[in-house]
Amino acid sequence: MDELRQRAPFRLVGEDEAVDNMNPEDDERHILDEQEQEKVIQDLRQMSQKSDWIYVQALRMIMLNSIMLQVVFLSSLVTYRHSRTIPTPLSPFFSTVPRPLIPIASGFTFLAITLHILDAFLISSSSCLTPILVAGGFSIPRAALYLLAPFLSVLTGRDLPQTIWWAFPAVVAGLVILMQRWTSDNTRSVEELEGLRYNAPGA
Repeated sequence: MDELRQRAPFRLVGEDEAVDNMNPEDDERHILDEQEQEKVIQDLRQMSQKSDWIYVQALRMIMLNSIMLQVVFLSSLVTYRHSRTIPTPLSPFFSTVPRPLIPIASGFTFLAITLHILDAFLISSSSCLTPILVAGGFSIPRAALYLLAPFLSVLTGRDLPQTIWWAFPAVVAGLVILMQRWTSDNTRSVEELEGLRYNAPGA
């Protein structure tokens, strides 16, 4: 029974040093009752949900800005379709001279917009990421859709701004996957903490 008492999974932050300096007989007062345990779990759950909400909102802003840039770029491709060289939205930030775009650039831009929209649907209205993307893993066919344009840009020797531009949908997809794993880990941590609850009659 003494060994079970030493487990104390709901010890508050900062109590470890105090416990080391206290008498074993006083350890009883550091055991949380059922209501205190529930409060700790609720507080941690709220903190987890708040951090998830912040991450998701930031990701939504990134995706929205990316979609807007892709739409503007697609409009430029249509407007100046007879021009041999059309700078990407990233070209002004680099000193390199823009090179001609990769073949079927408008098709790859439309694909990028479609991929962004599909990624956006992976974020539910409840500000939590759905497990659709991670459930099936990042398969080779799906990875090919994201990486085909930047691979073609590198293969044909295009300038760095253009290559980064074509790789941006893959970066956003990686952020979606990373965010999903973070939220899943947070949820699992709270669930594991709930499993550590114990009955403390008279505590």
